[in-house]
Parts: sequence; C-alpha cells; structure tokens
Amino acid sequence: MQPINDKLVSVFACVDAGTAHVLRNILEDNGIPARVTGESLAHAGLANIANVEVVVFESQEAEARKLIDQSWSE
Repeated sequence: MQPINDKLVSVFACVDAGTAHVLRNILEDNGIPARVTGESLAHAGLANIANVEVVVFESQEAEARKLIDQSWSE
C-alpha cells in the first residue's frame, strides 16, 4: 500500500499516447501501478504539442525509470 502522502511523478513524456500505454503496461506487468495522463489533448488533434506522460508514485520512481531504460535498450 502506498503512503498517503506519496505523490505522482512523471517518468516518461512523449507525444504518442500509444507509446505511453505500452510503457504503462510494462510497468504494471512488473508490479508498478502507472497512469497515462494528457492523452485527451493528443486525441483532440493537438498531438504535436500534447505532452502525454506516464506517471507513477514517487516511491516507485527509481524502479520505474530503471525498468523503462531496460525496456528501451532491448
């Protein structure tokens, strides 16, 4: 269970919601709860300026970043 004061932090940002969802799935498959934010702007035709982000709890930020780095280097 997350501490009550554990805030959400961005661990990845892009303009492609599909990429963000792939990363979210990788994180969740490895036990890290994650959310995709900002995709409503991408769907509204603002994909070139939208900032779609994958966010996790701050307490899991380091682990999430490590997993993202490993996933991108394979």
